[in-house]
Amino acid sequence: MKKITVERVFIYIALIFGILFVFLTPPFLSPDEDTHFLKSYSVSKGIAYPIVKNGRMGNSFPKQMINDINKKLEFNGNMKKKYTYQDYFNEQFDIMDYNKKIFISYSTQTVVPIAYTAPSIGIIFSKIMAKIFKLQNVSVSYMLQFARLFSLIFSITLIYFAIKITPIYKKLMASIALIPTSLYLCSMVTYDSLIFACSLLAISIMLRLIFDKKHKCITKKEIIILTILGIVLFNVKIIYSFIYILMFFVPSEKFGGSKRKIKLFSLVIFIILVFTILFKLPINLLNVTSSSDSRALKQYNFIFNHPFKYLGYIYYNLVNQRLFYINTMFGGFGFLDTYLPLAIISLYIIFLPLITLAENSINKYKINNIIKILLAVCIFLSVVAIFTALYTGWTVLFNRVGTKDIVGVQGRYFIPLIFPTLLLLSNKLIKDNKFFDIIRNNYFVIPTLSLLISIFIIIFRFWA
Repeated sequence: MKKITVERVFIYIALIFGILFVFLTPPFLSPDEDTHFLKSYSVSKGIAYPIVKNGRMGNSFPKQMINDINKKLEFNGNMKKKYTYQDYFNEQFDIMDYNKKIFISYSTQTVVPIAYTAPSIGIIFSKIMAKIFKLQNVSVSYMLQFARLFSLIFSITLIYFAIKITPIYKKLMASIALIPTSLYLCSMVTYDSLIFACSLLAISIMLRLIFDKKHKCITKKEIIILTILGIVLFNVKIIYSFIYILMFFVPSEKFGGSKRKIKLFSLVIFIILVFTILFKLPINLLNVTSSSDSRALKQYNFIFNHPFKYLGYIYYNLVNQRLFYINTMFGGFGFLDTYLPLAIISLYIIFLPLITLAENSINKYKINNIIKILLAVCIFLSVVAIFTALYTGWTVLFNRVGTKDIVGVQGRYFIPLIFPTLLLLSNKLIKDNKFFDIIRNNYFVIPTLSLLISIFIIIFRFWA
């Protein structure tokens, strides 16, 4: 009997639990899903960017849509409030008034439209299916279900190919992708899942180019895919594009020589920059400033004038908020008010280094020290960038300039850094043994158990 591949194990588990996440999580009860859906809805209508009205940036939406979303936000922090099957059933068939509209500003309005490709297609598909079902003026909850499903399918498909392509650490990659928070995000409407999936696929392609000796040369298909992934990462969350540092370690002969390598590098960078300009230009032409812009500038000045003090602030928040970061990285659901038991999270934290070392012990290829040093530097800079983005863009809305507390940082922002971080454990010292063999053969147990408990936690939190 042919042995089942790691990528197939992943897709089976991800589909089963991902679909359960989609339908068991009440509408808009995941982090920032309301604002991500609004952007997806705009993109589905062909409106890629906000407009300016009375000096304010934003878009127009059906008033009933906004009211329905705001009702769901009442669950936030209210552990006694429950969702019922009757609510779930009736909301699918609610008739929404699309004529009365209101103009609002929302946090994702300036995000580039490519970040919402999958959910916006899902919304369009929901309206096509509505014609078949003979539904009119479909509800926001109905559209959200399709947006979630398309986001899930798109994200896990990219991750499936990432696991299939990488020549090393397949089981580690699958285990990280099956972290309950990772799969939960893939099942919701958010660009976090897209960034995570794109970063894994880009890493996989580059690892194959670096280590797979059977792969003699880079193909046009790989260049195109890496360029597209680079455009997405650079324009949606630039801090995660550091992974492209791995391209420098691809042997020149796989490009057909050093000169051709430089030419292809230059071409890829040029294309990414051109698309970046095209994506950012419409927002810059709006030329709208807000009071938070001046505070953000003061915050940047504080960082530049007190860099070591600011690094101390980051360390302070990492230490004092570590439980929150860990919870929201490994098992955070709902409005960041629903978590896995700490025992399960601890088990997962122990499991990831173990599966890394277990795969390392049989890997033919090892990550050399130069790559590890550069990765470590880039990971450090990415962590600093994550805190800085929230310090200048979110903290200023709540606290004074130069405050010690950095508001808005969540563990999910660190998920794309887990795989590159664990690559640092690659070494030639660890030898294979029976214990590692057990870990490799049963790598899916901890992820499956964690996801199963996650489902029960969500049922108890929102339904029971």
